[in-house]
Amino acid sequence: MTHWIDVVQWYMSSPSPTSVEASGATHALREWQCPDTVNASILFPQNFTAIYNGTMVSSLEDGGIIFRGSEGIMKLTRAGFWLYREANQHRNDRELPEPDMVMKSTGDGTRTNLENWLDCIRSRALPNAHVRAGVDAARTSHLANLAMRQGKVIRPASS
Repeated sequence: MTHWIDVVQWYMSSPSPTSVEASGATHALREWQCPDTVNASILFPQNFTAIYNGTMVSSLEDGGIIFRGSEGIMKLTRAGFWLYREANQHRNDRELPEPDMVMKSTGDGTRTNLENWLDCIRSRALPNAHVRAGVDAARTSHLANLAMRQGKVIRPASS
């Protein structure tokens, strides 16, 4: 969850949620302590909600994010992104139109991030992402875990 939520927090300039609720279950990986399937709803102060759906029991696709807004949607995965502008007229079909913009990934983001981190250790330069971004993303994921395990909505400011 953390690696996708950090992108949401980065793109939306919103480091901390106002409320988090989550549920999870173990469907296949019974030996695990944590659920293999998790759903979370995360409300942010800038008046948007992030919905996280994750499972460890499928090898198809590698996750991703869909940003939905009044002017269009953007699907972002490790393979790239696809941008679709919202049509002004109602569409009768259920298929997405051709994307207005496509950008395919050309490298391995994990390798790029690791190289940046190692370069910063050697040079004492600052890394591409501030440590605070990692803390914020991990905190949001921990709040979702807490909400799931306690079976209630977590409101960080009042918890």
